[in-house]
Amino acid sequence: MNDASSPTEKAKRLKRKFIEDTLLQNAVRDATSHWHGNSRPVFKKYLTEKEKDEDKPNRDLFRDALKAELRSLSRKYEEQDVVDNVHIQNIRDMARRLELQHSGVLNGGRLFFGVAAKALNVYLKYLRCANFDVRPPHCPFDYGIIEELNPKTGIERKWTFSDSEEDYREWVRLAKEAAESGGFESMTDWETVTWDAQQNPRP
Repeated sequence: MNDASSPTEKAKRLKRKFIEDTLLQNAVRDATSHWHGNSRPVFKKYLTEKEKDEDKPNRDLFRDALKAELRSLSRKYEEQDVVDNVHIQNIRDMARRLELQHSGVLNGGRLFFGVAAKALNVYLKYLRCANFDVRPPHCPFDYGIIEELNPKTGIERKWTFSDSEEDYREWVRLAKEAAESGGFESMTDWETVTWDAQQNPRP
């Protein structure tokens, strides 16, 4: 029997798929849920609940497409390092593809760069934390992490409102500085520790 089709190999593939499917669901939720009253919703506003209910299949299609993008892109980060500019290009291209295909359900017909970045970065973080050999070049940037970085005036502090690659590059620069000054090997390690401290403050 070919190893690739043996019961053991099949079970191994399905175990990984189960983990990936669960993490994809979480990553899409993290990037598209309207968490705060002062955040910018990813999906368009509906005049009535009936209209919102009727458009649910289209929002689900967008979520499925985002999951497919994340699953496909994540393969580019397996067992290899990806430089900043390539990672940013991946985010930009993903946002454009999803806009073209699903503008009808998006707020203003746009998928902002900050939202696309959050989706990809948090999914890569999940895979790394699940001990897959996936190498995220950047960390997820949420409101708390950006506040910790304290960017200068003029740089967006809310990722749901950010459609600027330059703002994103500044977050990355500040995160690298914070990691270096804190003695961390990478910004992803710095973010993991900082995020946990924000979620679980000690008295």
